[in-house]
Order: sequence, then structure tokens, then C-alpha cells
Amino acid sequence: MSSLFSGPYFEHVLSQEPLCSAEYFAHGSSAMLFQRNGQLYRLTTDGRGHCFLSEQSAKGNPYVVRVIQDFGPVAPADEAYWDDEFYWLAEVEWLHPIESTLVS
Repeated sequence: MSSLFSGPYFEHVLSQEPLCSAEYFAHGSSAMLFQRNGQLYRLTTDGRGHCFLSEQSAKGNPYVVRVIQDFGPVAPADEAYWDDEFYWLAEVEWLHPIESTLVS
């Protein structure tokens, strides 16, 4: 697994539901994706981005990923710059790639 995060809190989060039997799927610059039984989970330390997606999803914004279940902050972030940084977790919808022939 190519891991964006590391440390004892991260390992704790991976050992708890719903990630304890999930498989690594992918990661970007500030979030990791895990899959389990057809469900997709997004783990991030970007609390502002997490809250934005959750809020916009709840408002029905069609331009953001739909948050199915927001677990909120699940543990302190291991590599935090401030004391109030956390790992944030949400179950999100699966998105499908757009075919390049459909994009103009």
C-alpha cells in the first residue's frame, strides 16, 4: 500500500470499523481512499475540505462527491501542525471516469 499518512493514530484508525478490513484503493494529495464490500471510504487530514464536501453533499450540490455517511473526526492527526487537527472519515459514492470523447 502506498500510504499518504503514517503514525500510531493512523494505525489505530485502520484497525477500527469501518476500515479494519478495508483495502487501500488510491490516494491524492490530502486524502486516501479505501474499499470494502463495494463501499468507498475517504480518509483525510483536511478538515475544511471534508466539511465542505459533507455540507455541499447534504445540500444536494451535484458538483461534489456524495457523502453517504460522515464519520467526522475519528482520531488526532499524527503529523499535525496544530493541536486541533484530525483524521476525518466519510463513506462516499463511487465515481466513474468521464470518457475523453465526451469532454469538449
